[in-house]
Amino acid sequence: MGKPYSSELAQLGDTYRWALTADLNGLDRAISHVAPHCLLAVGSGGSLSVAEFAVGLHEIFSGRMAKTATPMAIGASPLPMFDLALLFLSAGGRNPDILGAFQRALLREPRHVCVLTGTPGSQLALRAADFEWVNTVAYQFPFGNDG
Repeated sequence: MGKPYSSELAQLGDTYRWALTADLNGLDRAISHVAPHCLLAVGSGGSLSVAEFAVGLHEIFSGRMAKTATPMAIGASPLPMFDLALLFLSAGGRNPDILGAFQRALLREPRHVCVLTGTPGSQLALRAADFEWVNTVAYQFPFGNDG
């Protein structure tokens, strides 16, 4: 079971202060690469909520279509990805589903890939670092994993 919602709300001030001081250069670079393309944002659990938020922002600010998907949907879909930008979201970066979806998606040659994780040095971040054309943005969140 996740953290109680009340304890997460109690950390909101600290989270906001952290966000105001976070280095956004890597995130800015990643957004500039995905903005010209339709976006598929991949996540599960709490990261799926973040994917939904990213999709909304992408559609509003880029004028491009965007959709969320679970890691399972990525593996099951036969559709080509050569004209899509993909955003993989994972707080811990170690879930076998997101790792497998990342590997399978790369084989389908998407236009651009971005990985956003809350754990620098995670398995997902390390795998993404093997590809110079994948933007990896890894923050050490002060509030722990998503709940």
